[in-house]
Amino acid sequence: MSNKKLSIVVAICTCQRNPLLRQVLASLDAAQYCQKSDIHVLVVDNHISQSAQLVISEFSHFKYPLHYVFAPQAGIPFARNAAIDWGLEHNIDACIFIDDDEIAHDNWLVTLVDYYIQHWPEVQVVTGPVESIVTASYPIYLPKDIHNKLQLKRQTGEVLLEAYTNNVIFDLAICEETGLRFDEAMQHCGGTDRLFFIQVANHGYKMVWNRQALVYEQIDADRLKLSWLIKRHARHGVTYVQVTKKLHDKGTKRIRLYVCEIFYTLRGILKKILRKHPKYMITYVSIGAARCVGIIMALVGMRVNEYKSRHR
Repeated sequence: MSNKKLSIVVAICTCQRNPLLRQVLASLDAAQYCQKSDIHVLVVDNHISQSAQLVISEFSHFKYPLHYVFAPQAGIPFARNAAIDWGLEHNIDACIFIDDDEIAHDNWLVTLVDYYIQHWPEVQVVTGPVESIVTASYPIYLPKDIHNKLQLKRQTGEVLLEAYTNNVIFDLAICEETGLRFDEAMQHCGGTDRLFFIQVANHGYKMVWNRQALVYEQIDADRLKLSWLIKRHARHGVTYVQVTKKLHDKGTKRIRLYVCEIFYTLRGILKKILRKHPKYMITYVSIGAARCVGIIMALVGMRVNEYKSRHR
């Protein structure tokens, strides 16, 4: 590893969610101070009101340099690309993404950055787990691990082929060397982070897991509704098809992948029904069927613009 002190930007993309933005900034400000790198925190505001500036004004004594960028084009890939461009323009070495509805664990930033520094430049991407914090009571039909993204089976150092922007650090040289950006054609549908990091892996960059770098995601009452889960999993099916089309040119290979995805989804439903309490059957069948329907929807040209409503 080089003795160079890396400069790192922690990017938070937000769109009209000021209470959540305030919370994630407060968690970063209260967490352990990261001394081994020059840390900058960047808020990318993706709403025409530019209301995130009001939140930033409340953190005049923030422990790291706090910056603001307005990304006027509606859609999360535009906001993420604005963060990348800001980092490259300011000669930043690496970019961290954390979602605006998450809370940083007290040692999250230090753990993530220290691990990255120890393994850079051999490792170019490090990602970690997201644990759900439920702020409402669970409906009786909903299993309590339905939202939990904490992947306990993965061990630190495990090599991955995909990642997401909810808890990740990556070398910005990747974007400079390859020209890779988040796909702006997938403006409101989600899935651009998965596509981006699969493309990063396909270019030969190494991506690993760090289970100690933990952030928390809040789950409110709306996300505990079966209707919300059905819509979300249908969107996952749609974006699976869109991402697959971007990655594979051959139609026959894509068809095999779609068939396999539906098969594994249905098999997963059956396994969960057999292992879990029967009262969860409706939930597992509903969300599994929704994912399969989403795949079919995408194949006939339909799209799900899940995030478009945030820009009203």
